[in-house]
Amino acid sequence: LYRGFVPLVMRQVPYTAVKLSVFETTEEIIYDHILKKHRHELSSSEQLKITAISGFIGATVSAVASHPADTILTKINVSSESTW
Repeated sequence: LYRGFVPLVMRQVPYTAVKLSVFETTEEIIYDHILKKHRHELSSSEQLKITAISGFIGATVSAVASHPADTILTKINVSSESTW
């Protein structure tokens, strides 16, 4: 059905797992070790900033982690046997 399905899954699963774990760990570090406050003690705008920072860090680390599989997926889809 789709030649690149297996590499796509091999890229997406680690990307999502790394992104989620790094995001959660970063939030925990910020709240527990940097600010030393609980989430409910901060305003919603401060919580949003922490979430955005954690999301940025998580996405960056996961993009680096999934890059090799993304390269393989691109090479498979660009090969001479491609339907496009």
